[in-house]
Amino acid sequence: MAKSRRHVKPKREENDSDNRSSSSQPPGLPAEDAASMPNGAEKKETQEAQSGSKRSSFSWSFMKWSLGFLLYLGMVALVWRRLPRTNKVIQNIDTAWDEFIAKNSVYYLETARTTATRTINSISSASGALTDAEASAEMSRPGYKLAKEGAKAKFPIIIIPGFVTTGLELWSGEDCAKRYFRQRLWGSVTMAQAFFSDRECWRRHISLDPYTGMDPPNIRLRASQGFEAADYFMGNYWVWGKMLENLADVGYDGSMMTMMGYDWRLSFPLLEKRDGYLTKLKHTIESMKETTGEKTVILSHSMGAQLTLYFFAWVTTPRKEGGGGGGDKWVDEYVHSFVNIAGPILGVIKAVPALLSGEMKDTAVLLGTVGSMAEQFFGRRVRKDLWNTWGSLWAMLPKGGNAVWGIGADTCDETTYPDGLTCRPIDEGTENRTKSRPQQIHDNSFIPFVSITDASSATHLPRRAEALVHKSRVTDFVEAVPDLDVSLPDQRKLNIQDLEEKTGDLSIEFSNLVYDFSQIANVSIEETLLFLHDYAGGYGSKSSSANLHPLLDNETSEQTTKKSGPSQKSRWWHDPSLTPLPYAPDMKIYCMYGHGLGTERAYYYQRAPGRTDVSLINSSAKSGRKTDIYADPPFVLNTTVHGVDHNISHGVMIADGDGSVPLVSLGYMCVDSWVRPETGYNPSGAQVVTREYKDRKGFQVEDPLRGGPGSADHVDVMGNLDMTLDVIKVVTDFQPVEELITSDIRNIIQRINSHPKGGLKLSTNRMGGPKRLLKQLLG
Repeated sequence: MAKSRRHVKPKREENDSDNRSSSSQPPGLPAEDAASMPNGAEKKETQEAQSGSKRSSFSWSFMKWSLGFLLYLGMVALVWRRLPRTNKVIQNIDTAWDEFIAKNSVYYLETARTTATRTINSISSASGALTDAEASAEMSRPGYKLAKEGAKAKFPIIIIPGFVTTGLELWSGEDCAKRYFRQRLWGSVTMAQAFFSDRECWRRHISLDPYTGMDPPNIRLRASQGFEAADYFMGNYWVWGKMLENLADVGYDGSMMTMMGYDWRLSFPLLEKRDGYLTKLKHTIESMKETTGEKTVILSHSMGAQLTLYFFAWVTTPRKEGGGGGGDKWVDEYVHSFVNIAGPILGVIKAVPALLSGEMKDTAVLLGTVGSMAEQFFGRRVRKDLWNTWGSLWAMLPKGGNAVWGIGADTCDETTYPDGLTCRPIDEGTENRTKSRPQQIHDNSFIPFVSITDASSATHLPRRAEALVHKSRVTDFVEAVPDLDVSLPDQRKLNIQDLEEKTGDLSIEFSNLVYDFSQIANVSIEETLLFLHDYAGGYGSKSSSANLHPLLDNETSEQTTKKSGPSQKSRWWHDPSLTPLPYAPDMKIYCMYGHGLGTERAYYYQRAPGRTDVSLINSSAKSGRKTDIYADPPFVLNTTVHGVDHNISHGVMIADGDGSVPLVSLGYMCVDSWVRPETGYNPSGAQVVTREYKDRKGFQVEDPLRGGPGSADHVDVMGNLDMTLDVIKVVTDFQPVEELITSDIRNIIQRINSHPKGGLKLSTNRMGGPKRLLKQLLG
């Protein structure tokens, strides 16, 4: 091939395209194949020969790193260069820091960009090394290699992106945003420009109406279309970009594959109601078979897997019951394979703290000055209110209840010790510690999902939490919200005026609900979801998202019909633990995901200090109950809780996963419930193949912000060479793809299923009624 293709996405909008045209990064030299590296005697023989080249290799690597850094500064300079500098925009910049950046950054960054461009051009014209590196990078692509072996495009492809990766364009909005018409307020440089120039305007436009789950009045954001919808998120931050390039290597183009971008904020039912997304997806798959004569391969990433499973249930359900009317055999007739990449089949644990308090591990570790700036600029209350309007987050809440998450099979207790992210029994011999065995089940109790460290029953915390919890509520809260003006240690009390201004108060109608929940030291996943459903981020029973995504499975037929019409089962289409796979004996399901990265699994919370309304004391029948006015959000992560022996840091317990989705969610259904006939989840016996990829991070100069070709990260796995190779094999039908398990998932599943109350079966009734009062749990 005469000249290789550069990793550049197609022109999308003026800001992004200008940015890319002036910032092409020099690709790095390809990584050495591990099999070709010398070892043993060969290594000793070649050591002297290599020593002479090490110095030059290091010099070249350092030069590329320096150029890459300068080039990055140049890219930032272009962004600033294009920002409008009118008086109107300057007025929107409300801090001295923003003013300083707007006035002074361009000169310095433009100078860096110019220097980098001249240097790169000089090196390129002098030696031609960059062209050679590009050619080597192309030849290392799995698609290129398989194409040389004879692989060709065969099955048409539908791509369904994941959460937050599809760009959202403005079609109508308020006066503050009208200058962004048909530009992206999510997923582009314009997004950053809009956020930093007027973050409140941007927040209002990116939010949904919490009571309808649809567009706010006079605001319309719609998903970008085509491959540009999710090939790159911003600038050169690729999502599907590398995969598309590999697919092109074997002959795919726009005539044989399409990307079905969507508004990822919407709940799945409203995605069909507002945009007709499911109907369009159905027609697209049918037309592809008509034009190519082949069934379709559906490629999904992240939340796209949940949307695909929802689509399967919808398309096979009669129209009179709210479905697509395709018939029971539609999936088997039109879908060859479903390739699920990093799909959170049993939900995402960190969706809970996001909806509860606007926090997660990433925000919890922001302490000191950085944490204070983050809270002032885009605080937890703002984040919580925003995220609670997105119905999609409710669809991603953990599935399976205590029967899966309450067993604690993937967490360490007193009988085990952490070996990285795997828990090993303490009594194992040293020689056997590389192997895992099932933990001994001592009783039928469930482990806590949320621990309230300052609850009235906090003395009954599990041993894993004892001696870890700092008991000063005031001090802990100050560390969690470092911008509060509190005089400590001389006056160990909060400045109430500052508290109200910075966090706000929670409506009195939720006081009893919050009080009851705060009295439970150890809260199970089911109890947490019950509270979350009733609290709904402060919107309560009026929340569209909470009503559209029920967390319980035993409501009466009368209750279900009243809420959602004649189809009871449609209320559970978002939950794979309650909805079986479609009848599709010829369809193949491939679960491909990474592991080996610390992932959020459980949390330690404390109450955000509120105040007492004296006027309510005399009128309250229960003294101390309705007199409390709670901060909003009423709970915050207790970042002082740490426990190295139990993988606890900053109030967050971690377990194995891909950094975003726990291993249990990624693999339990794929390895167990969809495979064993007796569970009832796979009634037609469709073949399910699981491929795991253990994280092997490696730095790349040409892509310094990503994890490298062996990364198992939730997003970076889209560039994992092994995973890409497997995907190409599936869509070309060139070579078979067989099961590969590299994690402890089988042992984890065995621990779950062997627990007296563990494991999933389709008929299992796991959760209580939706109106069960939390105070009943205290008895």
